[in-house]
Amino acid sequence: MTKFFGDVLPIPIIHGTTRGRSADFPTALGHKGQSSSVVFQLTRVSDYGLASISRETMLASEDDKGAFLRASKVNIDGALLSLSRSMAFSLFRDSSGALGQAGTISTTTLTLSSIHDITSFEVGDEVVAAAAKSTGSLRAGSATITAIDRDLGTMESDSNWTAQITWVQIF
Repeated sequence: MTKFFGDVLPIPIIHGTTRGRSADFPTALGHKGQSSSVVFQLTRVSDYGLASISRETMLASEDDKGAFLRASKVNIDGALLSLSRSMAFSLFRDSSGALGQAGTISTTTLTLSSIHDITSFEVGDEVVAAAAKSTGSLRAGSATITAIDRDLGTMESDSNWTAQITWVQIF
């Protein structure tokens, strides 16, 4: 969007049309009124997606510009996909920033309270936790996801979850 100035962009959404229509003019006139609408407030936030290209890749493709572009495309596309996923989560979640909530924890296995939240996580993600969903301060420590079972809604870590973080809510 090229015309988003300020901190908030109001977006009106019409969810109901006027009832002022009929095959009979006096009936239509009797029912005329305003359309039903609400205004969604789009706020500006930062969300970064970074990609890097190794020195080895640069040196290996020094004499072949096409090879460099092909190698770079994988990393850049990955960063764009990560940003797209983040935007989708932000659009269709409750605005608290939470990606999921811990259900049960059994040493190295964490089961989410909602199996569908597993789509928010990838192997290699570093996760942190908060005391409460939207107002809690972050707990000390973090854990890295080493395996995911999307059918069961579980995540694995290479060591005990509760030894790494005091769990209440995953961010």
